[in-house]
Amino acid sequence: MFDAGLEHGGVTKATRVVVAADPDSLSSKSKKARDYGIPIVTEAAFEQIFEQYRTNRPV
Repeated sequence: MFDAGLEHGGVTKATRVVVAADPDSLSSKSKKARDYGIPIVTEAAFEQIFEQYRTNRPV
């Protein structure tokens, strides 16, 4: 998945989306994402988004 530009780790201003089991989590990563205005999505939602990305990605 790294060839798709996906990374794991901390949240920075460059982060585009945070995937979390619980989008309403009070974790430090979730708090930081909310402070930066970064969307937090569920794992199931991300799977759908990523599959759509893979399907529509030019070869």
